[in-house]
Amino acid sequence: MPLTFREIFLNISPSTGASVKKAVGEVIAHELAHQWFGDLVTMNWWDDLWLNESFATFMSYKAMNKLEPDYDMFADFLVSETAGALEGDSLVNSHPIEVEVKHPDDISQIFDEISYGKGGSILRMINAFVTDEVFSKGLHLYLENFKYKNAGGSDLWEFIAKVSDRPVRKVMESFIQNIGYPIVEIMEENGTLKLNQYRFLLNGKKQNVQWKIPLTARYTGGTRSVLFDSESMEMDSSGFIKLNDSETGFYRVLYSSPLYENIIKNISILDNKDIFGLLNDMHAFLVSGKITFVEYLTMIEKFMELNDPFIIREISNELFSLYLIDPKNSLVLGTNMEYLADKLKILGEKQKKENINISLTRGILANRYAILNRGYAEELAKFGDSVSDVDPDMRLAVLTSYAIVHNDANKMINILSGFSQDEDRVKVIQAMTMLTGDDNFAIIEKAISDREIKAQDSLIYYMLAASNPGAREYIYANLENIIEKIQAVLAGSGYSSKVIETVVPFIGLNHMDEIGEKLEKINIREISRGVKKGMEYLNIYSDLVKRLKN
Repeated sequence: MPLTFREIFLNISPSTGASVKKAVGEVIAHELAHQWFGDLVTMNWWDDLWLNESFATFMSYKAMNKLEPDYDMFADFLVSETAGALEGDSLVNSHPIEVEVKHPDDISQIFDEISYGKGGSILRMINAFVTDEVFSKGLHLYLENFKYKNAGGSDLWEFIAKVSDRPVRKVMESFIQNIGYPIVEIMEENGTLKLNQYRFLLNGKKQNVQWKIPLTARYTGGTRSVLFDSESMEMDSSGFIKLNDSETGFYRVLYSSPLYENIIKNISILDNKDIFGLLNDMHAFLVSGKITFVEYLTMIEKFMELNDPFIIREISNELFSLYLIDPKNSLVLGTNMEYLADKLKILGEKQKKENINISLTRGILANRYAILNRGYAEELAKFGDSVSDVDPDMRLAVLTSYAIVHNDANKMINILSGFSQDEDRVKVIQAMTMLTGDDNFAIIEKAISDREIKAQDSLIYYMLAASNPGAREYIYANLENIIEKIQAVLAGSGYSSKVIETVVPFIGLNHMDEIGEKLEKINIREISRGVKKGMEYLNIYSDLVKRLKN
């Protein structure tokens, strides 16, 4: 008799780390969801790829949330799916969820944060807009009508609209067919809330586009829903706290100072999803130049006192990303060091039966603190010779520390060969990205050529090494060879495009005048989207570095 999803999930090895246990569970649920979205009902053409992937993404988190409520999967969804989609869709070189496909090479490049993360986030938004009961009823009708057939995106929202009194078609067409997403600016004037919307772009530019936004506003007595379908609108301000309750909507909100101060006064009634949204928006406003770094730190100061693991993780994600962009900035470095030290002390040692999210967060923070603090790395490196005995969630931090302290690729290769499970092998490869020096780089390249490091795992090495200040020049100098090596094994997969998109914003910071010419030499169609996105990120990061100095 075949195992149920719950039986498969519960049989994941107890020695597996928290991050992997959650990820494996989500992947199992994702692939099972494809039996309905992809197999039972199949998309008409590649422009409706999101029908497969967005649904599988959203439903996997929904299933896991039902199975393991303590995992707080929709908070994880915001961190793992929505955040990346909001960032990627802030680029001029993004694409709509429903994207026209004209060439086979275009297909591999749309398996990205838009088709998965944005699509899944839009489904979460429409689910919240029409309620669980209505959403489920509409899906049932859709699946029954199109089982063993092909369907398009318009078919889906047509059936949800049939069982809902909400303007589902208007909302879905607005978010599925438009590139980008809105920012809502809100201020209070004479007892009235005044709202304006336009497209948010990370480059700081303003684009006048309007969406049909299903706003959920939190008031002291509950929530109110309203459709914001014009350039501006007004709402009652009596008892208002914040927009986008529990961050179900795919948009950003910029509050006036008095409204933001009121949010801080009501922080105790906000959930971690609300706070995630506030934090993630502020970081985006910093990157886009809407606020300064000092203003950003002032605005998140109160949230830095909170100890919810998802809030800690989001703040650390934001601060550490700033460090990777500008590692020489003393204020950025100092803020990271202080925050990591404080939260690691509060998280303390692992406790029996502690929440899985605490275990996951501790491991992430320890790894980052080891990168920034040599003394801490030296303490953790002592466990490197017996790393298999280390708690799975702390292994990456120990391996990273060992790599930093010893800076010996041969030792890391030996550790790699001692592990058989991919979970641990990937952690060793992640740690190897902290190695520096030509001798070490040569040893790693040989390990990749000899398949001691799998071709798909070499992508992890190249993408993470590019963010290491000590390895960026090596990645820059060998970029053509790296892409050639990836293409030789993984052509047609879209991975080369993703590598370019990821590494260019870091390796190009010291080569702003030459990076374009280098990319021209390798700009095949398959990586064209990655080149455009990578260069756009590079220009955004370059501008950010200049502003962080002021």
